[in-house]
Amino acid sequence: MVTEQFSQQGHEVVDWIPDYWSRVSSLPARSQVSPGDVRAALSRGRPTRVSRSPRYSPTSTGASSPA
Repeated sequence: MVTEQFSQQGHEVVDWIPDYWSRVSSLPARSQVSPGDVRAALSRGRPTRVSRSPRYSPTSTGASSPA
């Protein structure tokens, strides 16, 4: 990661934090899926090829946490 990317992503995380804290009380405290739902949604086999996915960006994915 180059310095400019690090700086940009750092700013995105810092901007994301107050937004998260402003809405954290409206987020569910418990899982919204039943036990076994995630496992059932995964494929049984291993990947046959490796693909690169885009780097994480909290502002572009709408994710609820930076990690």
